[in-house]
Amino acid sequence: MFNPDLTDETILKLLQFNAKASNKEIANQLGLTPTPVYERIKRMERIGVIDCYVAKVNRLKLGYSLMAICQITLIDHSFDALKKFESETAAIDEILECFHMAGHYDYFLKIVTKDMDCFKDFLERKMSTIDNVGQIHTSFLLSEIKHTTAIPIVPK
Repeated sequence: MFNPDLTDETILKLLQFNAKASNKEIANQLGLTPTPVYERIKRMERIGVIDCYVAKVNRLKLGYSLMAICQITLIDHSFDALKKFESETAAIDEILECFHMAGHYDYFLKIVTKDMDCFKDFLERKMSTIDNVGQIHTSFLLSEIKHTTAIPIVPK
């Protein structure tokens, strides 16, 4: 497990807020030179604390007005069946997130489509082609209260 010091914590917070921040900008906020900031970031990338850098895209600006949560129950719970379901759902673009769950449902999917007709098409043409799906329970989001990708960086 990675045990960040205060400088690492601050770097992680700054990068989660703005992944395009330069080493110089981060160094200025920390009162350091860019070289140690660069070395710390590279170390965190190398050990996998920083996985990748992405742009957070506004789905509504691209016309994806419908977001749904699907709770999936499978018929077969064998290892091979689970892995097959996971690989098939991972290949579907409308599925933003897929979680294997303990409890009443087997999987939790977060899905975006442009509208209800597109969602119907998604169910009929994509989800219905996955053999092992027993039940799909869907809830539609009315509004998005909080959407973040930032992991809390809490000082020790």
